[in-house]
Amino acid sequence: MFAKPETRRACLSSACPSSSLPDSNPNGTTTSTGAFEAPTNVVLKLDCPNLNNTKQTITLGGGSPAKSWTFTPYCSADYNAVTDIGAVVVYSFRDCLQACASMNFNAGKNVCLGVEFNADMKNIVPGNYGNCFLKPKLGAPNVYGKNLNVGGALDT
Repeated sequence: MFAKPETRRACLSSACPSSSLPDSNPNGTTTSTGAFEAPTNVVLKLDCPNLNNTKQTITLGGGSPAKSWTFTPYCSADYNAVTDIGAVVVYSFRDCLQACASMNFNAGKNVCLGVEFNADMKNIVPGNYGNCFLKPKLGAPNVYGKNLNVGGALDT
């Protein structure tokens, strides 16, 4: 479900080669010497329609008090009649759910009641400034024919 990013060495000089590779140390592990530039011109893997109605639980707070939120996903669905309370760039549906749960955790109440995650970063991110849209309320979902997006409703 997670896109595997390429590890690259940051190159800030115009004289850098076009393909920088990570450094290797003697014990066989690689180390990165710079920042990773995450791609946004890709279509991410999304396990639809298998995600439909499979409860997804996010737990935050590690110790006490830990809090959990459970979401029900609906493939090809969006609650786009609702004004979003935020848009973020994420690389999995689970990351999107965590953004919603994190907003609720930090607010101390459920202000995010659902999400819409779109795996087509190439076409969604440039015009919408994200591919995970946090919802303050949910109406009836709009269902599309493609399995590039999934809506997630917080179970209350």
